[in-house]
Amino acid sequence: MNTNNDIKVYGIDGCHRCEEAERFVLSKVKNATIVNITNNLDLQAELINATQQMEMPVVFIGQEVFCGDDANNKNLEEALKRYNGNTN
Repeated sequence: MNTNNDIKVYGIDGCHRCEEAERFVLSKVKNATIVNITNNLDLQAELINATQQMEMPVVFIGQEVFCGDDANNKNLEEALKRYNGNTN
């Protein structure tokens, strides 16, 4: 889970949105963490409990979280700007 101000993308195998979010975040931030939770049922349950969502991907940028369709490039771009302190 995201316990600090990290950037993490959680996804599963075969998820087009997960792959897109991973590519986009990594193109902007080299130190982002990508976590495949396909075979980790415990972590899947933790994410569902933490986000109250059952959609993938789940993207944490600092204290912000984006799930499913909300993890689109526009929302992620804006969150990354806030995370980096750039509101322009």
